[in-house]
Amino acid sequence: MNSIITLIISNLIGSIALAFWIISTQTNKKNILMKLQLLANFLYAIQYFLIGANIAAIMNLVSTVRYYIYNKNEEKGKENSYTMLVTFILIILVIGIFTYNEIINIIPIIITIAYTYATWQKNVKIIRYTIIIAAIIWIFYNSYVGAYITIIGNILEIVFNFIAILKFDIHKNLKNNIKKHQNN
Repeated sequence: MNSIITLIISNLIGSIALAFWIISTQTNKKNILMKLQLLANFLYAIQYFLIGANIAAIMNLVSTVRYYIYNKNEEKGKENSYTMLVTFILIILVIGIFTYNEIINIIPIIITIAYTYATWQKNVKIIRYTIIIAAIIWIFYNSYVGAYITIIGNILEIVFNFIAILKFDIHKNLKNNIKKHQNN
């Protein structure tokens, strides 16, 4: 009975995390995107701890701290330095080495490194493309660890990021090209 309750609670938390994550992909403002993804990562960490996927939980906590620090720096007008990027990647690798116990655990480590780079740089488009690739890879991990609601979330992340790419990247570029062509 206790495991059923834990599963229900973890799926509920995963659903809330998913909502924050999807909303984050529908903005073109990096600071809002970062704050929403910080909340999502924190909730995903709780979900993963509840189902015993500890490496994913720890990587999500690292991501939570990273989002917080990156966002605070950007709010203050400070650059997130290359040193900070390398430091986070080293932290991820060290934690990964000490918590590694099977090959599947490489997935959260690699994805966390990819997100660390994507959110370090300024281009929101790169963040969206990274999310799509990571979501595809997360599907394999989440099916292995039993984070089933999160698989639905991964699929929705892919769909909503494609929508955001169409909305913010392709449509915007198309509109600019038409304007440019009309002015010539």
